[in-house]
Amino acid sequence: MSVGEILKELREEKHMTQEQLGKVLGVSGRQISNYECNNQIFRDEKSFQKIFDFFGISADYLFGLSDDKTYDEIFSALNDYKKLSPDLKKEFINYLEYLMFKQKHKKPNS
Repeated sequence: MSVGEILKELREEKHMTQEQLGKVLGVSGRQISNYECNNQIFRDEKSFQKIFDFFGISADYLFGLSDDKTYDEIFSALNDYKKLSPDLKKEFINYLEYLMFKQKHKKPNS
């Protein structure tokens, strides 16, 4: 999918018109139409950042490089990790190392 198609999909998921999204991003509804039809591209970093923030998505998702919309689950897990006691942090790291070992030595077709 193109950036424009992804933008349109995100807008429709929020049940927004092009005009409504334009107001959020500080452009006209016609401009949003141009973006969605890939007739025009965003010209500055601020526009992209507004999209990332408003829709809660990663750049990789908008550019079609990942199917994961956000990395929120990972960041949430890291915040939970910070709350663990030193002993549980060590246990967590040991378990992660075990999973990585298991992944590395996984037999094909299993």
